[in-house]
Amino acid sequence: MIPAVMLAAACASSAPPKPYYQTRTYQAYAQAQPAIVQCLIAKHVIPQSDVSGSWFRGGTVTPNAAFAGWLLSHGRKSYGGQALDAWIGQARRAWPSGYCGPSPAPSATP
Repeated sequence: MIPAVMLAAACASSAPPKPYYQTRTYQAYAQAQPAIVQCLIAKHVIPQSDVSGSWFRGGTVTPNAAFAGWLLSHGRKSYGGQALDAWIGQARRAWPSGYCGPSPAPSATP
């Protein structure tokens, strides 16, 4: 027979896990995305012809709904030899230091 104390301890639930959007991983990714895109624009890896909308004004990326839409439509596009999603993934792993990295060749992809 299992003692009541052990049974109660085994049945006690721990706090539910945090939703993904509240985790450090997600928050680092959300903070890194606009900074990385802004860096790639400043280094001319992402050409000005691909930059438009309310999310980019005066050289600054604003992480709004328009930016989220732009990321969705440009994530697989190649800039400087790799997909934007790959740039963001690599930079996020180094976040917050060294996220901009060396300057690759400017994008020639239309």
